Amino acid sequence: MLSKLINLITNSTKSEAAAANQPALDAALAATALLFEVARVDMNVSDEELTNIQEAAKNLFNLSDNTVHDFLSQSQDMSQKSTSYYEFTAVINSHWDEEQKYTLVKALWSLANADGVQCKYEEHLIRRIADLLHLPHALFTKAKHEITQEL
Repeated sequence: MLSKLINLITNSTKSEAAAANQPALDAALAATALLFEVARVDMNVSDEELTNIQEAAKNLFNLSDNTVHDFLSQSQDMSQKSTSYYEFTAVINSHWDEEQKYTLVKALWSLANADGVQCKYEEHLIRRIADLLHLPHALFTKAKHEITQEL
C-alpha cells in the first residue's frame, strides 16, 4: 500500500514538471504553425519558405538539428488541421509578452519575403495574426519595415 502511494506521488510530481514545460512547447508549436499558415496562404510553399520556417524554428526556440524535423512535422500537422488562427494566437497570448510576439511577427514578415514575392494575401494574414496577438499597429509596421530594410 505504501509503495502505491509513493508511486502515485512520484508520478504526479513528474506530471506536474512536464505540465510546467508544456505551455512553452505549446506556444512554440502554435507559433510555428502560424509560420506554416503564412507559407500556405499563397497556395505555393516554396523551398525557400520551408528553409525559412526551419531556420526560424531553430533560432526562435533553440531547437537542435535532431529535434527540428519532428517539431516542424508536428506544427505543420497542427496547421493543416486547424479551423482558425485563434487557436494558435490564444496559446501565444497567454504565454508570451509583447517582445516575443513582435519577434514572431518579424519572423512572419521574413517568411513572406523568403521567396522574393510578397503577395497581398501574406500581408493580410500577417496583419490578422498581429491583431489577434494584440500587437499594436505601430509594431506591426515597424516589423515590416525592419525586414524589408534587411533585404
